[in-house]
Formats: sequence, structure tokens, C-alpha cells
Amino acid sequence: KAGAVCGPLLRCLAAERTVGLLGLAELGRHVAQRLLQLDFGVCGWSRRPKRIEGVECFDGANGLDAMLAKCGALVCLLPLTPETRGILDARTLALLPRGSCVINVARGAHVVEADLVAALDAGQLAHAYLDVFETEPLPAVHPFWSHPGISLTPHIAALTDPRTALPAVIRNLERLARGEPPEALVDHGAGGLDARDDPVLAEPDAPRLGRAPELLRVSRRQRAVRGAVDDPQPSTGVVRDFQQLAPGQQGGPGNDPGCK
Repeated sequence: KAGAVCGPLLRCLAAERTVGLLGLAELGRHVAQRLLQLDFGVCGWSRRPKRIEGVECFDGANGLDAMLAKCGALVCLLPLTPETRGILDARTLALLPRGSCVINVARGAHVVEADLVAALDAGQLAHAYLDVFETEPLPAVHPFWSHPGISLTPHIAALTDPRTALPAVIRNLERLARGEPPEALVDHGAGGLDARDDPVLAEPDAPRLGRAPELLRVSRRQRAVRGAVDDPQPSTGVVRDFQQLAPGQQGGPGNDPGCK
């Protein structure tokens, strides 16, 4: 712009920046490992105690406040539950160091939108990067579109790629066929849980398996579906059928809805 003066940009080394992660399950662990490889300091918060090499881990209500005070950047990766809805509100945003940024790639309802805008306008936050929103698609008249402190992406932080999704489906079909609980079970009261990480969920007859017994019964009734269960090599039926799909039916960035 005419008359504008460009000054030096503020730069910091990765080692001088601490990234905080809300959520330390599968996604959180993966993100933490990548950040550590880039030499960032990493801390994280979870509902229950976790231990991750190289990550300063916090848990519980008191742990959340302590973790937020350390974050130059905060990444939300939490499941949406009654306890985590609105977790990024005026109180928690005020606990971040002044000039921090927030990245939300979890669910829009984690953020109290009016409180986020107020924190940006007051300079408490330097920027917010949002991939998810309370209302999707984001209404055309929403103030996020025009706010200079907000960058938006259209719920594409994680795309479903058939090359990686199909093996996961096959593994769970095979586990169900063997009478085992599927991987990545969801506890609707607490959010996402991996049965391998929870000794209670790992028990085949555990009461917290939720719909796993029902899914197993459905799986046995539908053994002929895609030939996946009765095939001598259980995965071949699914793979064969998948490979026969027309290119336009196989998903990918062009037609994948971007579900997480």
C-alpha cells in the first residue's frame, strides 16, 4: 500500500518455540513426534496421564492451566465431548502467553467463537488457524471470513485416502471375524479411544466395548459382503472389489468429503 513501511519480520527458531497439544491420543502422538523432529519444544494435555518421550505431559483440570501457560502455539486435537465443548473460551485463551496462536483441526465446537475474536482483537492472540467451525459450511456473513487475524481452511486437515484407509478397514474386519474387538473403538462418553491403549477396552467382554458385540453379530450375519470374512485370505475379497471400482469411485482429494 502507498506510504506503508515494511520493517523486519520477527523470527524465532523452532527450538525457541513451544507447541502445546490438546489431546495426546493417536493424532496427538503423531503430531508430537513430527514437531520433535523439527526441533520444536512440545508439551501436551490429556484427560488421563500419558507418557511420551520428549513431550512434557499434563493431565486433568490443573494440568490444563499449567500447560496453556507454556504454549507459543496451541493445537487442538481433542475429541468433542460434553467436557471438551467450548474448552477454548475466554478463560483458557487468557492463560496462553500474550501473542500466541491457536490452531484448531478438531471440531468447531471446541472454540467459543466470540471469545476467540475478542482475544484476537485485544492482542492476546496473534493469529488463529481454523479448519473446523461450529456451523459448517461457514456462513457467508460470518465474521471469520473478514477477520485479519484468522486463516481458514475448509475442513481438510485430514483427508481419507483409500490407500491408507482400506488396510485399516481390512484389519478390523479380520479382527471381528476372529471375535476380537476392532481397533480405534470410540467411547462416546469420553471421545476417541484405542483399545490397545486401554486395558479395560482390550478385554473382549468388557462392558465398555459399546457396540463392538453388536458389530460382531452384524459382521457374522453379513459374511458374504465383499467376500471379506469367508475368503481364505480375508483381505483379498475387499481388495479385489476395491480395485474393480471405477477411478471416480475411489475417493481422493477430488471427491472425498474430508471426513476426519
